Amino acid sequence: MATATAILGFYTLVAGWVLAHGAAHLAELAGLSALARWALADGLARDLTFALAFALLTLATVAEGVRRGIERWSRRLMPALLLLLVLLIGYVLRQPEAGAGLAAYLLPEPSRLVRADLLLSAMGQAFFSLSLGVGTMLVYGSYLPRGESLPLAGALVTALDLGIAFLAGLLVLPALFVAAGHGRGGGG
Repeated sequence: MATATAILGFYTLVAGWVLAHGAAHLAELAGLSALARWALADGLARDLTFALAFALLTLATVAEGVRRGIERWSRRLMPALLLLLVLLIGYVLRQPEAGAGLAAYLLPEPSRLVRADLLLSAMGQAFFSLSLGVGTMLVYGSYLPRGESLPLAGALVTALDLGIAFLAGLLVLPALFVAAGHGRGGGG
């Protein structure tokens, strides 16, 4: 329970940051520059405001139940997220520096496989990714109809998680090299 609570707190804060950045862009479009600057500035008040906003959105969704709340929004937002991911991959891969990022991501260096820090980072990523999957499977698993193949459902969740993680790598690594090429840190 403590781990789930810590994970919830982490995601609430990070989602609040995402809401803050989205709100800043909307405020800028509406000509509300002061509000946009506040939403982009680091600060406890900003973080608490947007984390609370996200928590209330989550509460409203969960209060609607699994079918009318979580499932309804998941059916809308997950395809939108996948489409956005693919579009961003297409954009980033057209940048000149993206090739170096793809090489760093897709071309193995066997000598690095024995490095303890790399193995620890891989285990951290696996824990991070699986923590999301476990929470999702707990919620949806309790609503599975009788006769549903649990091994098949588990295999599908695993394959989907792996596929999304691979796509995310096609975005993140090349984007880091693109950012480094523009003097914004990151890269190899």
